[in-house]
Amino acid sequence: MPREFKPRGAQLATVVLGVGFGQVPAHAYWFARRLSRSWSCRVLVLRTPNGGNVDIYGGYNFYHRLALLNQTWVAEVLLPDYQAGVPIIGLGFSKGGQDLTVLAHQLLQQQGIRLDAVLCISTPWQGSRLWAMSSLPGAEHFKPDDIHLKAVEALGQQLRARESIIYRFFCATKADMIVHPSEARFSRPAEDDGISLAELRTRWYYARPLWCHFGHTALFNFLVYIQIGLEIRALVQTQRREHHAELLAANGGSHDQMEE
Repeated sequence: MPREFKPRGAQLATVVLGVGFGQVPAHAYWFARRLSRSWSCRVLVLRTPNGGNVDIYGGYNFYHRLALLNQTWVAEVLLPDYQAGVPIIGLGFSKGGQDLTVLAHQLLQQQGIRLDAVLCISTPWQGSRLWAMSSLPGAEHFKPDDIHLKAVEALGQQLRARESIIYRFFCATKADMIVHPSEARFSRPAEDDGISLAELRTRWYYARPLWCHFGHTALFNFLVYIQIGLEIRALVQTQRREHHAELLAANGGSHDQMEE
């Protein structure tokens, strides 16, 4: 299983991809390959312990072990892209969204590398039925009131509010017995309690439906990689427009001055 997938032509963005609870990097092979070939992304797949994305030690390490395992090599690969202004986007399936949140924090604090966005696919931010359904090490930390689960969500909220890292949430709307849409996003702000579904869909934290997808197997659905590829392209285009606007402002709003 390669740890890096390179695009054939010009590079649109770099994607750091994290797999779900109990999975190994090979589960992301097809998804990473399609993002690199069809969407011109360089894709880095996070390493897991040999036993998969679980934690045999318990406690704090459950959401931090993968960050510690990957931080050094990911930083070495990302640094040239960061210095060149190539967009860097985290993409996490299930627990991978939480692993990437911790990794994003570590990269920023220790290497000065800032991710532009973190896209979460069926990530159980509000807990998951896995705590009762799975016997794998660490499953108990998916309880909705688990202190480690809450701490990682608070970290993600901080990265969004203070560091302007964009968060996007996606989830299957049917047949996912692991994570429901209401669990696949950050906590709803208190001021939004009681809002209608129509209003909810306009909020930044809304968990967008995955296209024609059922269950907790999004890494194996070709429609999901198309949906995520379009989202990555839209994020990159937005970033370019904002950068262009900043350059214009810095040059007094003159396109001719910017060209010079």
